[in-house]
Amino acid sequence: MFNKTLDIVYYIFLALIIFIGVIIRLKFFFMNPSLWNDESAVAWNILNKNYIELFQPLRFVQVAPPAFLILIKFIVNLLHAQNNIWFCDLVMRTIPLIIGLTIPIIFYFLSTKLLNSKLAIIIGLLFFTLNPILINYSYELKPYIIDVLCTICILIVFLNIDLNNKKPSKLFYIGILLSIMPWFSFTSAIVLFAGFTIMSFYRENPKNYLILSFPVLISVFLYLRIFIMNNYLANKDGMFAYWSGNFIEKNLSNLTSLNIHNMQYFFEDIPHLSYSIVTLLAIIGFILFIKDKKYRFLSIFIITLATVVILSVLKIYPYYERLVSFIIPFIILFTAKAFDIKNRILSSIIFIFLTIPFFILSINLLKIKEISKQDYARQMMIIMSNKIEPEDTIVIGSESNIDFVYYNMFFKFKHNKIFMLKNREGKNLNFTLNNFSKGVYWLFISYGKNADEYLKWAENNSKILFNMNTKKCILTKILID
Repeated sequence: MFNKTLDIVYYIFLALIIFIGVIIRLKFFFMNPSLWNDESAVAWNILNKNYIELFQPLRFVQVAPPAFLILIKFIVNLLHAQNNIWFCDLVMRTIPLIIGLTIPIIFYFLSTKLLNSKLAIIIGLLFFTLNPILINYSYELKPYIIDVLCTICILIVFLNIDLNNKKPSKLFYIGILLSIMPWFSFTSAIVLFAGFTIMSFYRENPKNYLILSFPVLISVFLYLRIFIMNNYLANKDGMFAYWSGNFIEKNLSNLTSLNIHNMQYFFEDIPHLSYSIVTLLAIIGFILFIKDKKYRFLSIFIITLATVVILSVLKIYPYYERLVSFIIPFIILFTAKAFDIKNRILSSIIFIFLTIPFFILSINLLKIKEISKQDYARQMMIIMSNKIEPEDTIVIGSESNIDFVYYNMFFKFKHNKIFMLKNREGKNLNFTLNNFSKGVYWLFISYGKNADEYLKWAENNSKILFNMNTKKCILTKILID
């Protein structure tokens, strides 16, 4: 009777965690914040390029999986979303939302394969479903949540597959499913490489291994030939310049600092739960996985991590924050494994200790009345469209041009003079602004680190007619006489 009660409580907690995660994701999605700079760049390419061109190098030094872009473009066109600024932004994020809503359930099935106790499974689902970074990716026009999904799905496949007991036809269909993933997620190719490397050591049935891997090999070859090489050659200089500080040095001297930074990024927004505690728990969990002889899972992780490190050392792939967020499922599984214990008193204490931070986090997220990604470009464009006069000049910050170009598709400020400041004006900013002639100007700064410099210059050198500003954005109408 007692065990049945525990089972009921267990499933209630699982359902409650997933329910809260769904509510939070839906709330933020329907709040529909303005696209931020990178999202605007992706959105512009989706709206302005045809399906074939989405396989080619993108504008604004963007690189995104072509199938991800094509699927979103298809939905936008199907719903005619490009005709409405609010609806278009919302529809652009539907694919990340759908994945964000379903991925906790898929993670749950993976955790039941690797974790032994109900407590560990609950804690793993708690860490995963209410992780602020994964919640954010669920309403962001970037493929990071798909990267996480592919990691989980690949793990499920390779942890469950048995080359000796699978029919060749089923293996072939699984291979086709795996072969599709790189077209939706760059990083899935890394985890696939790790999975197939591990499976190559199981030599009982080479024929079935070949049947499984053949569709993936063909897909990866085409992927490299059609997409990766063209995009890499076209964008490598710009991407290297942008990510120059986020590659691992050849002597690995900055690996520790990058790891600390990434762990902070993954878990720092959870109140009263230090990333250092999570790191310690993950190390304990790693050791427990060794004790449980979960060698296939551990080997896939080690090869995945080693591949990312090598690619970063070779200056091919940055070892940085959102670009390596696809390894979050590994870290959370390691963390949850640390609580694979059977002592009910100790497990109850641990459960209470860990649910408090997530309870506080959930309350805080549910209480939020307005959300942004620190970029108010859409609101700024709407305000400007209502107040601007034909003779006014629009001055766009050097890092805000992407936001302006995307949102101007809905407003088309062609009757106004538009002046785009050169990329990274730096010390020449004041010199450039001081050369403006008499007239009315709108300073449009939606993205960048120097918004306060524009405002300071406007206060000292002009009459401010209208001003809207946040920490990183300003929209200011000024008169120079």
